[in-house]
Amino acid sequence: PAVRAGIGLNILVVCVVYNSVLAPIHNPTGLGALTNDSLHTLIPVLYLVDWVLYSDKSGMRYEDLAFWIIYPMAYGGLLTGIISLVTFCILVSSGGRGFGDRLTSGKS
Repeated sequence: PAVRAGIGLNILVVCVVYNSVLAPIHNPTGLGALTNDSLHTLIPVLYLVDWVLYSDKSGMRYEDLAFWIIYPMAYGGLLTGIISLVTFCILVSSGGRGFGDRLTSGKS
């Protein structure tokens, strides 16, 4: 039961992050839109409905959810740290100008 709850929690995190952060800037069309919406919205909702209705929750504890949330939070923190470090290195190496001057002036 705890493993299914952990999977559901991670799926919920993916659903919320995608729909709040990535969906507004990502606009697939055609079959890509159908598969993308199914993967990030429909399947998480169906999994959580299945878990709520059919999973045995008798042996579950709230402490188990804290264990299962560690991985997505660590991954998000690591990703944010890497993006910040790369951005900082770009700004330092370009004297604070970023990529803007390099792209327009033709200099590297």
